[in-house]
Amino acid sequence: MTSTKGREDCPFGKTPLPTLIDTLARNDPGRPFAEIATGSPGNYQYQTVSIRQFAKAIDRAAFWMEDTFGKKANSYIAYAGPQDLRYLFFLFGAVKSGNTICRIIDLRVPKANGSLVEAYGCKSIILPSQGPFTSMFTQTIEERGLEVVTAPDSAFFLNGTPAASYPWNIAPDRAKFMPYVGMQTSGTTGTPKPVLNTHGKVMAQDVFNGLPGMGQEPIADSIFAGRRILNTFPFFHGAGIGIMEKALIFPGTLVIPPPGLASEEAIVDMIEGRNIQIACLPPSIVADLTKTAAGRRSLARLEYVYTGGAALPTEAAEIVNSKSHLIMGYGASEIGHAPTHLMDKSDSQYYKFSTLWPHEMHDRGAGMYELVMVRKPELDDYQCVFTLFPDIKEFRTNDHFSKHPDPGKAGF
Repeated sequence: MTSTKGREDCPFGKTPLPTLIDTLARNDPGRPFAEIATGSPGNYQYQTVSIRQFAKAIDRAAFWMEDTFGKKANSYIAYAGPQDLRYLFFLFGAVKSGNTICRIIDLRVPKANGSLVEAYGCKSIILPSQGPFTSMFTQTIEERGLEVVTAPDSAFFLNGTPAASYPWNIAPDRAKFMPYVGMQTSGTTGTPKPVLNTHGKVMAQDVFNGLPGMGQEPIADSIFAGRRILNTFPFFHGAGIGIMEKALIFPGTLVIPPPGLASEEAIVDMIEGRNIQIACLPPSIVADLTKTAAGRRSLARLEYVYTGGAALPTEAAEIVNSKSHLIMGYGASEIGHAPTHLMDKSDSQYYKFSTLWPHEMHDRGAGMYELVMVRKPELDDYQCVFTLFPDIKEFRTNDHFSKHPDPGKAGF
């Protein structure tokens, strides 16, 4: 199921996210975009943020960034902070003001932070006034000579004086290759490397929203439409940003835990107390929930459990599917979130990629196949990786898959 309410003037695959947010804010202003949890398990309080409030907070952030840094094309500014909406305010505020946010991720390794700051050419870093972040970045700040700018708190953007609209009227064809957000590889195979995401990458994911209108099977992400989504993936991670994008594109309502690692008690409390329908959880947390009576009870209240980034033990997957419906997401900084179709519960750890996604599975021997993105001009709107790397003809993911053991079934 997809929804066009509020975005009638925003064609699928042809609308940059800043334009979509502003359009939804005008046409469907009361739609709940997010619910922000504060407090502790058993005593959570929730603040609802409408799509209009979100859009106005972004406008305030854009004016603040212009006042602070100036309006500079292709200027990269680093940001690190707790898990709250400021990640998104700064992301979209930077886009509107002509800058780009580079999200620093690996707080444990100053060398990794420094290499990303250097690669993006960041001269400034935005850090919250409270918490451990300044001390965590002391080495990087000193070695790179960064200007440190104190981030206002979330209330400054959400509850400030009424802000004028900050105009952003970039045509889709131009925005397609423009910077959206500075990301990075995971670093699991070495020092994280910069991956500058474009607006075209997100538009190439939004285009799959239109499959039902073409008489084709919808992708699994369409389950987000109209549902309440608990998101425990951090916004400094590609998965967290991707889930936010899905909640805007399809759309649904994000429920965001307080900053810090969400405990099993916290997750159970939010699932049971806020009528959560989809829980987006790292595999390790999913596995933990299957081991306790309270965790299994909370899983039974969910329509879907969305996870990814690592394998989930078979036993845990079976327990999840006995209570709910497991969806294994797949993606990478360069290729975005893969458009996969909803699998039967018995095949939930396999992927069926959309045939409109320009990919091939190259046989690498021993029953393994590498996912390779291959440029196909007739599928230009569907191939996000080539908006990041417009001069290449194929992109090898180095991710290997095995075929479904039943030759009568698609999937890897």
